[in-house]
Amino acid sequence: MKLRFVLQAMRIKNWIKNSLIFIPIIFSGVLFEDDNLFIVLGAFLSFSLIASSIYIINDVRDAENDRKHAPKCSRPIAAGNLAAGKALLISGIIAGGGYSLAFWIGKTTGFVFWPLFELTAYFLLNLGYSMGLKNFPLIDVFLLALGFMLRVFYGGSILGIGVSNWVYLTIFSGALYLSLGKRKNELLYYGDAARESLKNYTLEFLDKGMQIFLTLCLVFYSLACASYDTAAAKMGVNLIWTVPLVTLICLKYYLDISRMTEGDPVGIIFKDKYLLLLITAYGLSMIILLN
Repeated sequence: MKLRFVLQAMRIKNWIKNSLIFIPIIFSGVLFEDDNLFIVLGAFLSFSLIASSIYIINDVRDAENDRKHAPKCSRPIAAGNLAAGKALLISGIIAGGGYSLAFWIGKTTGFVFWPLFELTAYFLLNLGYSMGLKNFPLIDVFLLALGFMLRVFYGGSILGIGVSNWVYLTIFSGALYLSLGKRKNELLYYGDAARESLKNYTLEFLDKGMQIFLTLCLVFYSLACASYDTAAAKMGVNLIWTVPLVTLICLKYYLDISRMTEGDPVGIIFKDKYLLLLITAYGLSMIILLN
């Protein structure tokens, strides 16, 4: 068993999704206070380990089907480079590591129950998704969106930081926008044979759904930036100037969905260097403005 196959099965590249954990602490403006940065980095690692354990379980269950579809056929378990039994053992080990780290961080910060509850909710949610819920239309995209939401909640609860209503609505609508985009891309390039739930979707429905939630996401984000009750506003920071950049990022992703065979948000980000540059610029600008 080669380490590179284990790392591939863990989908380290997909850990970028877990950067949502940083949103509450960045928006609260306390990223660089005390040991907050190291605590959230630890939370990021613990969540990522749990996510990787789910990826492995999902790949074990889908190995037979993945062998019939590119590029999934190259995944270590589907390709026969990592035995299913060993993969499940590794999944259990890294999940245990993720929970142990999360518990240790919680004991350090004094917030144990809610972080562990949200971590468990994420694990069970995605386990259910892997076990068959992903085959039901609408439920599949809502579960994906809830996974994004739990990342944000976990990042806030690990330090006892709340998430504002506007941020909640922005992330929720943005997550549905991304989830519908993933399904649209799969249906567009691989047809309804690629996934059971795709047999109940149409390109028109998925495209209109993307438009609806893109609009909501930008409206909610704009309102969050314009609100006088946010931590940013109370610090005298005007985030309204970041709205054009966020709009450009969302539109570029919308364009890529129809042009790239890669439908996963992470895959698109790494293949489109322009989009990656825009996201990096936004992240750095928020850190500079709010901390």
